[in-house]
Amino acid sequence: MAFKMPMPDGPIASPSAWIGAEQRGQSDWIYELDPRDVDELEHAADGVISSSLDFASISPRNFQLPTLGPTLKALSRDVQFGRGFALIRGFPLEHSADRVERMYYGLMSHMGLPIEQNSSAERLIHVRNEQSYDNSVRSYKSNHNLTYHADWSDMVGLACIHPAREGGISRIISAVTVSNTLFLENRDVLEELYNIPFYMDWKGEGPKKQLPFYWIRIFSWFDGRFYSYYANRVICDTHRQREDVPKLTKKQERGLELIEEICQRSNLPLDMEFQPGDIQLLNNYTVWHSRTNYVDFDEPEKKRHLLRVWLAQSATAPLPPDFTNRYEMLGVDGVCPRLKTFPSSGD
Repeated sequence: MAFKMPMPDGPIASPSAWIGAEQRGQSDWIYELDPRDVDELEHAADGVISSSLDFASISPRNFQLPTLGPTLKALSRDVQFGRGFALIRGFPLEHSADRVERMYYGLMSHMGLPIEQNSSAERLIHVRNEQSYDNSVRSYKSNHNLTYHADWSDMVGLACIHPAREGGISRIISAVTVSNTLFLENRDVLEELYNIPFYMDWKGEGPKKQLPFYWIRIFSWFDGRFYSYYANRVICDTHRQREDVPKLTKKQERGLELIEEICQRSNLPLDMEFQPGDIQLLNNYTVWHSRTNYVDFDEPEKKRHLLRVWLAQSATAPLPPDFTNRYEMLGVDGVCPRLKTFPSSGD
């Protein structure tokens, strides 16, 4: 059962409370791979390919990066506990698709534990426009714009294989800054968002013998740390279409409206126009991401194509009840629930 949670007593002062306009002229969140880094990645890929390892078997133990590995761990810590995002540039793509995928997966394994992303137990997802869009199609398989959301993992990594011909810009925003803005402008609405949970449909990806929905708050303040989860479309569809969950309160409706209005302010988001070989890293608790719609090249081999990996972080602090409520539903036979499958609402 949901219960009330505290909220911070003022705007949160944190590196994760950034403003996009102030980040656009900076480059300290970009790490450029150098020739030695690339050599290490290619050498490590040789080992896992020659051993015929599948994705689930690849780890820092057999994908060794003596020099690059510590750098990746430092980037991971900054994404977890600092700014909440980073961009790696210069990932090598001049290889077969299989080699690129294993090299990317091996790189990501140095930043956290890759986890399954769907009921098919896929650990690496191809994000591309595969079919015409309707409500039954997963949004990452369309070329439509995606509203702000977070994925169901501690961290998400997106590697750009091919950008779109037009559009497809990744747009991120600090969820901490959104909360701080609401604190200063509409504190009573913010209190509702911290206290009262929203309901989310599992969309067929839920555990067996569970209700077809779960609950979670958009903002949580737990043990002195900020957490968030947001997926406007799923929230609204669940409350409007399901008769077995409460209808949205007026303050909840107002909260969703205000969040969308704040996210549209031009100074708050940060745009990333992916180049081939870019890897975007995001903390799903402090950063929300979206995507503009896009137009593909006509040639199939040039169509927009990203590779997605979800990571669990062993070093993160205990999660709020909202998150453990959802994760524990997925725990089976003592297996750590944070290593199970979670559905996604977008890229």
